Amino acid sequence: MWSELRPRVRGIYYALTQKRIAIHRQEQHQPFFIVGSGRCGTTLLRRILQASPDVHIPPENWGLAYVIRSFRQYGWYLDWEQIVEIVVAAHQHRTHEWFKHIDDPSPLLQETLEWSESERSLYRLIDHIYRYHGESVGAEFNRWGDKTPINVNRMRGILRCFPDAKFINLVRDGVDVVHSWSRHEKYEGDVLQPARRWKNAVTVARKFAEQYPDKILNVRYEHLVREPEEAVLEICQFIDLAYSERLLSRTDHYQEIEKAQSVVYFENAFRTITDENIGKGRRQMGKSKKKDIMPILNDTLSRHGYERLIN
Repeated sequence: MWSELRPRVRGIYYALTQKRIAIHRQEQHQPFFIVGSGRCGTTLLRRILQASPDVHIPPENWGLAYVIRSFRQYGWYLDWEQIVEIVVAAHQHRTHEWFKHIDDPSPLLQETLEWSESERSLYRLIDHIYRYHGESVGAEFNRWGDKTPINVNRMRGILRCFPDAKFINLVRDGVDVVHSWSRHEKYEGDVLQPARRWKNAVTVARKFAEQYPDKILNVRYEHLVREPEEAVLEICQFIDLAYSERLLSRTDHYQEIEKAQSVVYFENAFRTITDENIGKGRRQMGKSKKKDIMPILNDTLSRHGYERLIN
């Protein structure tokens, strides 16, 4: 019995006698987060913004929301060493190949463990890991961004950790998104799950924008590929990033991204920006599949200015 209670007693004792680690200390690094439904242009936008000499955007980070949620639930009785180990481990195992090229992350652990009490916060720890990743792939930058579409569902939690964060939400015609996802190995011909995923993503983003209108910029994929200069200039103004034509024309940073994440489809993101994929789902998707997704998509399509599907 005592063996089961001992960890809880120790946790309560620690919580009562130790100063709790802050989630943030009003740090001001201005991170930005690219979110969306997936298959909506986030990879292209990552390539564009990564072309800036001031920015580094690592591969997708599926562990970020987990880390923030875990800290809020359990951080009250964990010491700094335990928090560091949890956060670093999550970024080793819940990200898209972040540290595949690093044999030993112990320098990262050791450096953060030596921070003084006044330097410790979850914000600073995560910020340090993003910067560590950038330095490990030879990137030169002074601020970082994140491109993890699924984090559209975790924006409120992220904002609690990063009060100065900005979110760029990519919105694309749901029919095109569903068609693209259905050809991906994740869904293999299924259209119902992608339809629900798109509807959820745009609905969550709309509700977030109603509560935090100054924290999110909705960018239509169609606008991004048809009028890239205008769209990217608006994005840069929103996240306070210097705009230059080089953001759209630069391609020599492919190796920097490829080194950080070896994925074949990045080759497509480095091709000339084109609007040829607009309407592809509406042109190529079969009538039966369109009929299947109509009840899921139509009202939301209309609400976001896209044409409804018809029989």
